[in-house]
Order: sequence, then C-alpha cells, then structure tokens
Amino acid sequence: MKTTENQTDKFSWRRMAEIGLLYKSAMGIYLLIAALTSLGCYLLIRLCMALGGNFMPVYTGLSLIVGIVFYLSPLTFARRDDTLMSLLPAKPVEKWGFYIIFSILVSTCVIQGIWYGVDYLYSLITSETPLCKYVMNRYDVKAALFNIDNTVLLFLASMVQSCGMILSVLYAVLRCNRHRVVKGLLAMFGCMFLAGFISGITGFAVAMTEIATNGALSNYPEQIVDRMIPAFKVIYLVFVVYDILMLWLSYRLIAKGEVKG
Repeated sequence: MKTTENQTDKFSWRRMAEIGLLYKSAMGIYLLIAALTSLGCYLLIRLCMALGGNFMPVYTGLSLIVGIVFYLSPLTFARRDDTLMSLLPAKPVEKWGFYIIFSILVSTCVIQGIWYGVDYLYSLITSETPLCKYVMNRYDVKAALFNIDNTVLLFLASMVQSCGMILSVLYAVLRCNRHRVVKGLLAMFGCMFLAGFISGITGFAVAMTEIATNGALSNYPEQIVDRMIPAFKVIYLVFVVYDILMLWLSYRLIAKGEVKG
C-alpha cells in the first residue's frame, strides 16, 4: 500500500491548478487584453488591406504590438502574496510548471489561436488568401527560404526567440522585490535590443563580405539569406541554450525559496 508521504511526493496537476486560484483575476485580465489585442490588430491589418494602402508597415507595427503583449505575459504574476504562496502545499516544480505553462503555453494558445483562427475563418468566408501566405507570396519570402513552405520551422524559430524574452521577464518578476513591472519591461526591451543588435551585426557582416567578394550586393534575396543561414543557426542555438538556462534559473529561485515577496 502506498503511504501518504509517497503520494504527497508525487507531481500533482491538481495542486498546480490550485495555484491559479491566487492569480485568477490577474490571469483573466491579461488573457482578455491579449485576446482583444490579437483580434484588434488582425482586423486593423485586414482593414488596411481592404482600403488599398501599403499595409506592410501596419502589419509590421501591429505584429510587434501583439508580440510585446505575448512577451509580457509573466507580468501577470507581478502582484502576488509570496507569504501565501509559501503556505501552499504545492511542490517547487509544480509552482515553476504553473508559471511556465501560463506564460508560454496558455498565452500562445490564446494569442496565436485567435490570430490564426480568425484568419482561417476570414479566408473561408471571403475566399481570400490567408494573411500569412499572402505576405509570404507578395514579398517573396518563400523564395528567400529556398522555395520551401517552412511555416512550422519559422514558427519554431520565432518561439525559441520569444521564449527567451518571456523567460527573461519571468525571471525579473520572480527575482525582484520592488518595481517588478518596470524591471520586467526592461528585461524584455533588453532582449529585443540584443536580438536586433546581433541580427544587425550579422547582416552587416554578410553585406560587407558580399561587397568585398563581388563588388556589390546581390539583387537576389535568396543568395543573401543563403549566406546568413549559418550565422542564424548559431544565433538560434545560442537562444536555445539561453532558454534552457533561464528555465533552470527560474526553477532554482523557486526551489530555494528566493522568490521575492
């Protein structure tokens, strides 16, 4: 017969779900904001397209807004009572799992689910090309990706980078005692700046190499992307390592009871 102690030592989804009761209000507000942002930005892009304007700057800007809302999901936990959290019977791995599942999985399902769900319904009703495919076809993204419809690969690469930003915000929120929202924002913008800086340096280095070799930049995007692929493989490998590191650091904070109240 299994003892109560052995049963308590087991991972419990029920205990993990009970943690959500402490954040019920904050999670509801965040998910509502995330859903409305995703829906509103998508509809604004479609409106711009219907009016016949140059929608790409609008698409880029509104996609960035949706991304920022996604990255800031851990701010849901900025206001918390860690004294009460410490009294919960949940194990550290259950608390950690709850933070990770909500910050990454739940927020992704809501934001991406609404975006692609509405896009699918819109395309089904109007018989128009889905927004993602329209952008790829119009701006010849598939040609730059060697004519491979790598939507899943692009999504995974985007998630690796997004997870790094989300985990950075989560770590700041868990680690800091004061000004958690401000420090979470700083963590996100710091990661965005670093990612942009690395991409810019990579592009500049490739351009300089191209000019030094051929005397001018290639007019074919796929050739430029071809030369950047090895560098971006290394960059995304670094992001994967960084994600794993931040996962471990976040868990260690909770396991050692260092989460600030």
